[in-house]
Amino acid sequence: MIVLQNSWLSQAITQDCREKGHPGIGQLSESKFGFQSYAHKYPEQGDLPERRVLRSRPFAHVGLDYFGPLSISQSDGTDSKCYGCIITCMATRLIHLDVVSDLTTAAFLMMLRRFFGRRGLPNSITSDNAPTFALGETILNE
Repeated sequence: MIVLQNSWLSQAITQDCREKGHPGIGQLSESKFGFQSYAHKYPEQGDLPERRVLRSRPFAHVGLDYFGPLSISQSDGTDSKCYGCIITCMATRLIHLDVVSDLTTAAFLMMLRRFFGRRGLPNSITSDNAPTFALGETILNE
């Protein structure tokens, strides 16, 4: 079967090969059939908050969140759950990892005390609106 170069059938075959990812068809289709790829424009980025870009001591502005549950084995052979807390410095992107026994506010406040003792008191703390964090904020503000 003979297929003419500029016929609709040759263009359909070329398009089919292009969709299936044939390696040589991209160059052929761009040169012979006038397909062009256009450069895309990246969207405008918003301004970053000052606490992310101004020079400050490590962990002066932090963000925190929980992850888990993690399964741990006790010394008596039973398994139990614990949770991790990741605290990230907003300026340097350093991280501080800590473990909490459960998701209560008391465990959260004890973890914060350990963090403050090791890294110092931060100027700002950013987190999601989890009930543990919201109640902890209320207690810390009193």
